[in-house]
Amino acid sequence: MAGLPSEWGAYRFDSVANDQYATRTWSDARWAAVSPNLVFDQALFECARHWHECHAYQHWGFRITSPVTLTIPDLGFVHTRMVSLGLTQTDVFTYSVTLPENLAAGPHAVEVELDADSMFNRTFSFWVPEPQVQAFVDRAYCQAGEGLPVRLINLGGVDAVVVYTLTLRDATSQVNLLQDTPSLVLQAGATDVVSGTFPAGIRSGSYIAQVEGLVTPGDSAVSLRQSVQVAGPVINLAARTDRAMYLTRTTLP
Repeated sequence: MAGLPSEWGAYRFDSVANDQYATRTWSDARWAAVSPNLVFDQALFECARHWHECHAYQHWGFRITSPVTLTIPDLGFVHTRMVSLGLTQTDVFTYSVTLPENLAAGPHAVEVELDADSMFNRTFSFWVPEPQVQAFVDRAYCQAGEGLPVRLINLGGVDAVVVYTLTLRDATSQVNLLQDTPSLVLQAGATDVVSGTFPAGIRSGSYIAQVEGLVTPGDSAVSLRQSVQVAGPVINLAARTDRAMYLTRTTLP
């Protein structure tokens, strides 16, 4: 049957039969719908990773054999294949696409088009989140002269540039554990470990390890304040004399 409807829903078909005996008319309501549906394998995606989706077509009312095109404009991805559906039949296609490293954060459209005389099309989308960097200090006790490792984790979907400082504070002073303000590129979903070194002569006590940084793109902040116990150097001072007692006017050796 040619000339399928281009919108979803139920349609009434009016038929007329003429012959030498009479003119007969009747009406019949049929579903004329091809319903594409996309099912993604996860809610959020990361750049430079595989993108999987399950593409299902359900069809009622007619037998069709038509090309189906899936397009992801932001990736320049276009794929066409034939689909043949019988009455009330469902067909499932699976696609696997690698997202490029430079893919921007945000929503990305996925367009599905079925050409069956009239076009059936529907647009879906998947989401790549902004970079989100969190910092963790796994050690609560350190020795003077040791390094303080800090884990930075990018929970977002795109690579992040992190510019940060690492300091140590007590009630009266601040110790800079890093000589400069470094930056690093933290890939989507990756973890990196940075560290600063406690001065060898730092006194024992309780300190606050503090990480402050800026994450781009998005200009979001990374911040951490955590208590750390530091054991400073132990120095024992003692004085010795050559006798236990002395008389007045005696010169000590």
